[in-house]
Amino acid sequence: MEKTYEGFTIIYDYYTSIHYPHTISFKKRGTTEDADIITIKVEDYDPVKYVIKDKVADIDLRLLLQRAMLEHYNRSTRSGMPSLGVVPSIEADIEIEIYCMVRNRGSRRKEKKKLSSIRFGLSLIDSSVKHSLIERNKRLAPKGAGKPYFVGYPQIDTYTSDVEGRHGNENIGSAFNVIRTKSSITEGNQTYYPRGEVTREIDECGVFLRWRTSYGSWGYWLFSSDYEYEIKTKSRGSWDYHQHGNITRKHLGLSGEQTWKLSSHIPVQADEIEEVKDLYTSNEVYLYRGDKVERFFENEFFTNWERVEVVGGNVKFNEPRETYDISVTIEFIKMITRQMVNN
Repeated sequence: MEKTYEGFTIIYDYYTSIHYPHTISFKKRGTTEDADIITIKVEDYDPVKYVIKDKVADIDLRLLLQRAMLEHYNRSTRSGMPSLGVVPSIEADIEIEIYCMVRNRGSRRKEKKKLSSIRFGLSLIDSSVKHSLIERNKRLAPKGAGKPYFVGYPQIDTYTSDVEGRHGNENIGSAFNVIRTKSSITEGNQTYYPRGEVTREIDECGVFLRWRTSYGSWGYWLFSSDYEYEIKTKSRGSWDYHQHGNITRKHLGLSGEQTWKLSSHIPVQADEIEEVKDLYTSNEVYLYRGDKVERFFENEFFTNWERVEVVGGNVKFNEPRETYDISVTIEFIKMITRQMVNN
């Protein structure tokens, strides 16, 4: 979709990925007077100023859009929503003001004169894929992606929706979270059937991971409970303690890194591999620390998760296959060790 306002050409899709390159173009002579400065404000943040030097300026909005998404997460958690339950989507207000610099009669200094202002909305998704790949009224996932259900483990999905948001704008969408096995849910005039989309059920025990996918939703996989556990330590140094003419060597302790090397004895099917690939590059990965149970209450979907980091992995994509074998190494964010403070 494309819109033009006062020299601005704004090209956007129904959804906008905040990590995918997204620019707006400004043609300087599209206004009644040549513009010298524009300011762009996203939500309630302070506006960012751009000086226009060329006839056409392309301005990348990613940093501003990412900042709005971060505040959306922070605001939601401050209101009591568990961080893992926040919908990775927001309808953002964009305000653009256009100025020129003019010199008043009898004055040597130029002053800023406002030419016009523009307001519009964008539906932002915490995604890194091309905007046009995000489908309307669908699960936030690659087109045709498989949807396995791991029995006894908490799983939610994000769906896009045509429901009008606060802008009442039919050209942008919204999104919502839903339990993976919910029979049906209706948003506006659209009914979704999450349970019916499940492509297979896996009822086993193991190490369960969730990660933020490139589409902004969550991916899940169950790894074998038989994993390789490793601790790497490093000395924090020592110092000499002087007292009454005696010197005692004091050791500051060790810092430690704890890693698990996981492998899956459950083969990943061809229609599942695209989401699983994202595990290896995701900056948001969690390990489930709870029990496998028959039924979860909704608030339990967001608890008992520990943040980890992926530090290695192995999966071969040399040629298309029916199934894939995968392994991954995760590192725990913080390992508590005995350490002394040198005052």
